[in-house]
Amino acid sequence: MTARIIRRLFWLCLLGVVVVACRHFSPPTPSPTPETTIVFPPSIPGYLPNPGIGWQNTRSQPDRFPETVRYTRFNWDQLQPAPDVIDWTPIETLRQEALAVGARFHFRVRTTQPPPWGPGPTIPAWLRNAGAGVVDSERGPETQYSSCLFLRAHGAFIDALRRQYDGDPDLAFLDIGSYGYYGEWGTPQYDDTPDSLDWHVRRHIADMYLGGRGTRPCLEADGSLGQISYDYVGFQRTRLLMPYNPWHEDALFYVLDARADVGIRFDALGSETHQQRFREKISAAVAQRWPMAPIVFELGAEAYTPAALDSARHFAQEMHASLVHDNLGGRGRDQDIESLLAGMGYRLQLLQATFPAAAVAGTDVVVTMTWKNGGVAPPYDDYLLALALTDAGGALLWRQTSDISVRGWLPGEMMRMPASFTPPTDLPPGRYDLRLALVDPRTDAPALRLASGDRDAAGWTRLGVIDIR
Repeated sequence: MTARIIRRLFWLCLLGVVVVACRHFSPPTPSPTPETTIVFPPSIPGYLPNPGIGWQNTRSQPDRFPETVRYTRFNWDQLQPAPDVIDWTPIETLRQEALAVGARFHFRVRTTQPPPWGPGPTIPAWLRNAGAGVVDSERGPETQYSSCLFLRAHGAFIDALRRQYDGDPDLAFLDIGSYGYYGEWGTPQYDDTPDSLDWHVRRHIADMYLGGRGTRPCLEADGSLGQISYDYVGFQRTRLLMPYNPWHEDALFYVLDARADVGIRFDALGSETHQQRFREKISAAVAQRWPMAPIVFELGAEAYTPAALDSARHFAQEMHASLVHDNLGGRGRDQDIESLLAGMGYRLQLLQATFPAAAVAGTDVVVTMTWKNGGVAPPYDDYLLALALTDAGGALLWRQTSDISVRGWLPGEMMRMPASFTPPTDLPPGRYDLRLALVDPRTDAPALRLASGDRDAAGWTRLGVIDIR
């Protein structure tokens, strides 16, 4: 009996030693010290309207959700009432509408708007009177895109558009339009045959936007075959988007091969038929494109049911989409649409920040941060990290913008980075709130909503208190 008791006591003592040892050698949990502050900003769920991502309202309905890119389509005859007169008023009205809600603008030029939504050809009357062709198609009259008169005049118009708007800081995107119904690059005139007349016409029109030179055939007013030699500068500073037509991919591939910075737009999100064809035909191209340029969708008109919006959400994430344009006419549940929007574009989250609890004015202070892009696409524009010191009420007392840009941060990546700032020597000693923001380099103002932290009304996220001596 005594031996059994001794053995039990031995094993109990040994177990106690093991438990104590395991506790002693557990990995330490980071914690603040008197010299260091460590913060873990709480995550923020839901839709975060951020530049270049999220929702685009339709101008034919009341605004439904906050947007950062306002979009519409213009007919060519709206903008050029005479050969030597271009009326920028409709585009400038769109700009003012966008700026009024803190957004940028985005548009497309159409040369055909088929019945019953439009008159068919939307080329200027003066050009039709000069002999530019119109053809009968399955949906009524349509612009003849191969017309030499049309191509010469439209090339001059797009070049004037370039001179007016290329690089405009308020212009977020410009669609490569001008060809097919609604400028969507689908028409009965489409001919996939290599070196056919329409094959050349599509490349000619695309080059108006992309920039390029060449000599290509066209049809003269008398029906004879002519040629146009051209040398277009194209839009080099404004982001272009190329519409995808699900039954005619040739023009899209021409554009993607010509420029690595052109995004893709698709106008039937939520339609299983169109989505499956998209997968089959261009998913490989999308996989190569989305890290460099945005993927933009428009909802299909019937994609308002919970099932369709759920399909749209999964497909948008699969294709790394950044932006979706409304086409629902007020239908669909808001919570289903918000779920779609919350999963689009970039979603930058500050996971952790470490900085000294105290610092001396005039010396470098290092803030070490861990970031994550929890979205499905990168930011495609530069936004710079800025640090600031404020009083307890958030009043800005000092700030410094770094050269750290979030452009190109891919989804799923964890970025650990130090950023340093130097409080000026004339800063009065005291306790300050340390804040950060991602600012637009054009304005140096906070521009992005983070998916974590406590953002104040001015756009700065509070990290904690630092004592400046």
